[in-house]
Amino acid sequence: MRSQVWITAFLLGATVGSAACATLGARSRSDEAKAARHQAIADAELWRHSDIPSINVKLGPRVKGALPFRAVVPCDYVDKALEGASPKFACVLRDGDEVKVKYGGANGEVYGEVLATRLLWALGFGADAMFPVNVVCDGCPAEFGGIQRQGNESRFDPAVIERKMAGAEWPSKTDSGWSWKELDDIAPDRGGAPRAHRDALRLLAVFMQHSDSKPQQQRILCLDQKPRSPETCAQPFLMINDLGLTFGRASRCPRSVVLLWRGFAASRQCLWPHQSVEASTGSSGRHRQDRS
Repeated sequence: MRSQVWITAFLLGATVGSAACATLGARSRSDEAKAARHQAIADAELWRHSDIPSINVKLGPRVKGALPFRAVVPCDYVDKALEGASPKFACVLRDGDEVKVKYGGANGEVYGEVLATRLLWALGFGADAMFPVNVVCDGCPAEFGGIQRQGNESRFDPAVIERKMAGAEWPSKTDSGWSWKELDDIAPDRGGAPRAHRDALRLLAVFMQHSDSKPQQQRILCLDQKPRSPETCAQPFLMINDLGLTFGRASRCPRSVVLLWRGFAASRQCLWPHQSVEASTGSSGRHRQDRS
C-alpha cells in the first residue's frame, strides 16, 4: 500500500514538474521574442536616399516582376480567399507567378494605392509596388463584373497588380506589424531612423489620409542578405503595408481617419476642434475661420 502511495506521489510530482518546465520554457521564449522585437524597433530605418530628379513616377519602380504602364496581362484565375473587403482576386501569370489583382472603376484602392505607393517610393520611404494594367483573366467568375471575351476570358480595366517590396517579413511566424507610437522607440544612437525621418513619415501618412492605420497595416522588413537566424534581424526596415484607404474625401473630423501626430493620436481630436471647414473672406480680404 505504501509503495503505491509513493509511486502515485512520484508520478504526480513528475507531471507537475513537467508542466512547470513547459510553462517556464514558453515564458522564456516569449521574453526572448519581445526582446528581439524591441531591439529591431530600436534599430529600424524608415528611409533610403532617393534620386528624385531621375525617377520616372509613371513607369514606377524597376523591381523584380515590374510591369509596363497599362500593359495587357493574361493570367489564370486562382480560386482562393483573399483578405480585405475591396474587389480583388488571385491569378497566375504565364510565367507561373501568382499575383494579387485589385480591380474595378468604382474601387478607390485601384487609384489611391498607386498614387500613395508611388509617392512614398519616390521620396525614399518603403512601399510595395502597384502597377496599373489591363488584366485578361481566364476562368474568372462572371459575378466579378469583367468584360466578357471569347472562350472563358474576361477583361478587367482598370486593374492593378501588386509586387511586394524586397525583404523578408519579420518575424516570420507571427504578426509583424508595428504601431505608430512605436516610432518613438527607435534609437538613432543605435543606427535607427532619426527624428526627421520619423516625423516626415507621420506627415506623409496624415497628408495621404492613411486612415486604416492599425498595426497590421504596417510591417517590419528584414533587409539582411543572410539573416543570422529567424529570431533576429540586423537590418530592420519599417514600412506601410496597405495603402488602399488613402486620399479619401476630407472632412472636418473624418470618422475613419486617426491623426497620427503625437498628441492627436492619444486624444483622437479633430484637427480643427472648434472651427468649421467652411472659410469665408471678410471685407478686408483676410482669411477668416467660422468659429460659431
